[in-house]
Formats: sequence, structure tokens, C-alpha cells
Amino acid sequence: MAGVSVVLIVAVSRRVVSGSSTPPRGAPTKGKTSRSKRPAAPAKSARSLRAVAPPSRKKGRSRSARRKTDALGRGAERLFALLAAPSEEAFGWAFLLLGVLSALGIYFNLLGPAGHVLRTGGARALGWGADAAPGGFLVGGVILLAGRARRGLGGVLVALVLLVVVSAGLADLAGGSPATSAAWRVLAGAGGIVGSAAGGGLAKLIGVAGSSVVLGAVALAAICGLLGMPLLVVVG
Repeated sequence: MAGVSVVLIVAVSRRVVSGSSTPPRGAPTKGKTSRSKRPAAPAKSARSLRAVAPPSRKKGRSRSARRKTDALGRGAERLFALLAAPSEEAFGWAFLLLGVLSALGIYFNLLGPAGHVLRTGGARALGWGADAAPGGFLVGGVILLAGRARRGLGGVLVALVLLVVVSAGLADLAGGSPATSAAWRVLAGAGGIVGSAAGGGLAKLIGVAGSSVVLGAVALAAICGLLGMPLLVVVG
């Protein structure tokens, strides 16, 4: 009996020791605690943020550059369209440019060698009638841009040519109607070659007084056609 009791005491003691070493069912184990407690992700430093910032700026610059190129492309397409099929607006701007340049060359002699050639050639061809060309170009350009040309571009061109030729003819009559074979200096002081042919040739048929009346009437009609207004509105 004594031996059996000793064996029971040893077995109970072992069971007690092993039960104390094992944790209870609800208690967390070391492995679980190590897995559940994960280290937090490190915060991004200022250097990393600075390194990321430049690409966004580059994207903004690339977008603005694309917008500029798109705007330039649309402007170029519009310019090519105007050159391919010029409208009255395009001719209006061209007339304004010619009017300003011819005024600088004829009135003020500010175009250098080109202005000298323009003044000399205009005087020999039209005499004092060349002074009507800059104003005619300017008025025609404004009328075309405003869309008030009754006969369109062709009517403005015809009216402009008639106004310049009639002005040269009237200048020829006022300058004594020199012959076309006269010196350049004499022709430039009257109506030039064109004025001598128009005014002088008409004066040989109906005289100076009749020629003045006819040329004056044609000049008035040319002004009405250039302005795009009826005669009664211009006179009244």
C-alpha cells in the first residue's frame, strides 16, 4: 500500500506541474501577440515628398505647353483657310495695310528706298492723282470689314480704280493738260501718264469744261460705290 500511494503522489505532482506550465485556453500565446503587434509603416519624409513634387509641376507645364500649341495650331489653320479661300474680311485687312503703307510712303516719305520708289513711280504714273490712293485703300478696307459693300469686293475694286484714274485726269486738267511725251517732271506736276491719257484725251473731244464735268460725275459715282451708299445719301 505504501508503494501504491507513493506512485499516486508522483503522478499527481507531475500533472500539477504540467498544468501550470500550459496557459489557459483564453489566454493569448506569444506567437499570436508577436503576429498581432505589427510595426507601423514609416511616415514619408520631407525629402521623399520633395522628390515627388516636381513631376506634378512638369505635368502642369506640359499641359500648358499643349494648350499653347493647340491655340497656335488653330490660329495657323484659320490663317491657311483665309489664304486658301480669301474672304472680304481678309481683303479688308489687306486694303488697310496697303492704305497705311502707301500713306507712309507718299505723304510722309517714311518707307526708305521703297517709299522713294513709290513716290517716284506714283508721280510719273498718276501725278497728283496718286494722293487719292491711300485714302481709297483705307476707306475700302473699312467698308469691307464692316460688311457694307453693296457690290462686294469687285465693286470696291472698281470704285477704287475709277477714283484714282479720275483723280489723275482732274489733276491733268488742273495742270494744263501736258502731253504724254512731256518731261517726267512736268507730268508729275499734273496727272502723270494716266491723267494725261484720260483727262487730256477727253479734253480734246469735249473741251476742258466738259471733261471736268464728266470726270467730276464719275468721281462722285466712284465715291458712292466705295462707301457703299446711294448718291442721295452722300450728297445729302
